Amino acid sequence: MTDSQVPRSPRTPQRPMAFTGEELARGGVWTWLVFLALVALIVIVPELASTLTDGWVALWSGDDAGSIWSARIVGLFAGLPVLLIALVVCGMLSGLVALVVTPLAGLVGRGLARVRHRAVHLCAQLALGAVVGAGVALGIGALSGWWYPPLVVIASSATAVAAASGWWLTSHKALRDDVRTTAARSDPS
Repeated sequence: MTDSQVPRSPRTPQRPMAFTGEELARGGVWTWLVFLALVALIVIVPELASTLTDGWVALWSGDDAGSIWSARIVGLFAGLPVLLIALVVCGMLSGLVALVVTPLAGLVGRGLARVRHRAVHLCAQLALGAVVGAGVALGIGALSGWWYPPLVVIASSATAVAAASGWWLTSHKALRDDVRTTAARSDPS
């Protein structure tokens, strides 16, 4: 492979954590997808745990566990369309937030481009995600008139984890590709 065929990395010794617009967009998409997966888990897992717990409690207390489990499972499936609608609405809203916030994450990243330590970048993305999650939850609460403090904590935590995960997945791939590019450049064949 000739030198002109090998893509150039934006990372240099002076700016070891620089990135391209494409890498920023990839990070935004990863962040959004991780957030959606977390939301699905946050909604589905407690419902499943409740269904199983109610059935076991009824079984050990001598109640008709079959009826309780049946009712909970029917309720779970009856609520599935509502859950799917909620996930679609959440997906659209969080996608809009991702479109607005990804450039802000880019500014944070560009400000840290000279910092080699990945832990600093990870902490910055965690903090940005936490602030955005709390801000969106508080904004929705203010607009709807519905105030539920645990939602702020849940949204803030999920968004922080999603932002850090999106950054980690994207930076890991970019840095791994740099190693491959360097190897391809040094390969004489």
